[in-house]
Amino acid sequence: METREPPGPGTEGFRAAVERRSAPAVVLLHRRRTLFLIAVLVLLCVGLFVANWLGVAALLVLIAITTWLAYLNWPRLTTGARIGRVLAFAVLAAFAVSHALGRF
Repeated sequence: METREPPGPGTEGFRAAVERRSAPAVVLLHRRRTLFLIAVLVLLCVGLFVANWLGVAALLVLIAITTWLAYLNWPRLTTGARIGRVLAFAVLAAFAVSHALGRF
């Protein structure tokens, strides 16, 4: 399996700024892994089973979290892992759109 190395520590630009600003949140999520997993599962259940604006909002929050984490991990991901992240985003987005249109 191939892995990609992220840019070095002196990197500047948008990605470096996002990584710096995300570091405290990532450390907190790492320390509270169980709580984070429960929160993600609650958002997913609310998004799938609540048939109003609250379900759509829960899915949008979940999309934002997964997109943020995928962006942070993208340089180190293999091609297969990248495809998995894109598919997860697409499935969540499809559920959110179908929920918003009242077809789910």
